[in-house]
Amino acid sequence: MMKVLLIRPKNFYNIVGNAPISLLSLASTLIKSDHQVKIVDLMNNPNYDVVKDIKDDYDFIGISCWTSEIDHTIKLCKLIRGNSNSKIVLGGIHPTLFPEQTANSDLVDHVIVGEGEHSFVRLCNGETNQQVLRQQIPLNLDELPLPSYDLIDMEQYINQIDSDGRNIRAIEYHSSRGCPSECAFCINVVLNNRRYRAISARKVVEDVSYLVKKYNLSFVHFRDDNFFVNKRRVIEICNGLNDLNIRWFAECRVDYFRQGHVDDELLGLCKRSGLYEITFGIESGSQRILDIMKKGITPKQSIHAVQQAKKHGIKLRCSFMIGLPNEKKEDIMQTINLYNQITKIHPGVSAAIGSFRPYPKCEISDNLIASGLFTEPTSFEQWADIKLIELYSKPSYVKTPWQINPKLIEKICYYSSIASGTSLLQYLNQNRILKPRQVVGSFFVMLARVRMRLRLFHLPMDMLLYNKMFELFKKLRAKFKWYR
Repeated sequence: MMKVLLIRPKNFYNIVGNAPISLLSLASTLIKSDHQVKIVDLMNNPNYDVVKDIKDDYDFIGISCWTSEIDHTIKLCKLIRGNSNSKIVLGGIHPTLFPEQTANSDLVDHVIVGEGEHSFVRLCNGETNQQVLRQQIPLNLDELPLPSYDLIDMEQYINQIDSDGRNIRAIEYHSSRGCPSECAFCINVVLNNRRYRAISARKVVEDVSYLVKKYNLSFVHFRDDNFFVNKRRVIEICNGLNDLNIRWFAECRVDYFRQGHVDDELLGLCKRSGLYEITFGIESGSQRILDIMKKGITPKQSIHAVQQAKKHGIKLRCSFMIGLPNEKKEDIMQTINLYNQITKIHPGVSAAIGSFRPYPKCEISDNLIASGLFTEPTSFEQWADIKLIELYSKPSYVKTPWQINPKLIEKICYYSSIASGTSLLQYLNQNRILKPRQVVGSFFVMLARVRMRLRLFHLPMDMLLYNKMFELFKKLRAKFKWYR
C-alpha cells in the first residue's frame, strides 16, 4: 500500500473554485487499489498549513495544475523537495500540454499525461517507473468508481447561490468526457479529447440519486463539455431524474437546437426533469470570425437556440469572445449587435463578452507564435512569469499585441460583465432585504446595460467609480461579519 497526498494549488488570481473533481476521481481509483489517499485543496483553503502534510512521509505527492497555477505549483514543489523524500507527480492540463518540458525540471519526478486514474495506480503499484506516463487507451468511464467526495469537506462547495440569487445546495458531476467539435481556440482539440465518452444513463442516475440523498442536494451541475451530444442518453437521464425533485444545469452547442435533436419534445422533458439553466458558447456575431474559430455555428442558429430556451422557460448563460487575431472593428460591432439581440429576446440571460486568451498549443495560439507576435517559455520554471500567466489565462481583459483597438475591447468586456449582474428589479422580485453593495451594484448594472444597448463606450468615468466602490465593499466585507 502506498501513501499518497494529492494537492490542488492556488491560482495566480486567488480565485476560489468548485470541488476538485479530477482529484476526487483519481483518489477513488487509488483507494480501490488499496492505496491511502489524502486531498488538500489550497485553492479554496489558502491558509491551510500544507507543510505538516508534506512532512508526513508520503510515498507520492501529486499536484494537478493549470497554467494559471504554475507559480504556486513551483513553490509547492520546492517545499516538498526541502521537507520530504516524496516523489513529486504532476498532472492536469498544463503538464499534459508540456510533458517533456515539465519532466525536465529538477522539481518533478513523474508527469502524467491526460487521464490519470490508471496511470497513477500503475505508478503506485510498482508496475512502471516511467518519468512520463501516458494513458494510451481512453478509459471506460462506466468502470471508474464514483469520485471520493467524502475525502473533503463538501459543505464548503455545496452551499452556493443560483442565478436568481437564491441559496442552493449544489454539487458538480462529470457525466462524460470529450467534445466532438473542433474549435480552433479550445483545449479539447489540443488534448486529443474530441472522442466523446459518456457514463451510461443508468449509472448517471444511480450516482446522482446517491449524491442527492447523501448531501441533501437541491441542484446538480453537469460539468460536461457538451452534455447534449447523445439525445437518447439525455432522455434516459431525464426520466431517471424526474423523481428526485432537483434542478440541474448543463452546457450545449447552439447547433444542436434542431428537430430530431434538442427540439421542443426534448426541451419539454428536460424542463420537467428539472433543467434550470443552459450555457451556450456563442462566441461571435461575425460569421467570418466564427469560421476562423472553426466554431461550426452561425449567428442565426444562436438566435434560434436562445428563442427556444426562452420559450421553455430555461435560464441562459452565454459567452462571447472578441480581441482575436485578424479581427476587424466591424466584427466586434456584429458581436455587440448579436449580444443585444439575445439580451432582448431573453431578458434574464447572463451574457458576457470576454477577450480572447491564447490557450497553450491551440491552433490560433500556434499561429500567433509562428507569426512572431509572442513566444512560448522553453522551461517549466519560466511559466511562473506573471506577464505570461496573465497573457494565457487572465479571466478579465488583458491587452495583447494583436488587438486592433485595445481600449474599445477593454470597455466592451468590462461593461458586458457588469451588465450580466443582478438588477434592482430582479432583487425586488426575490422579496429580499438588500445589502448596500447590492443596491449600489444594481445601479452600475443598469448603467452598463444602457451602455451596451446604445454602444456608448466613451468617457468611462463610471468604470473608474465602480472599481473604487468594489474595493471599498471588499474591505468592508473583510472587516465586518454583518456586511457579508
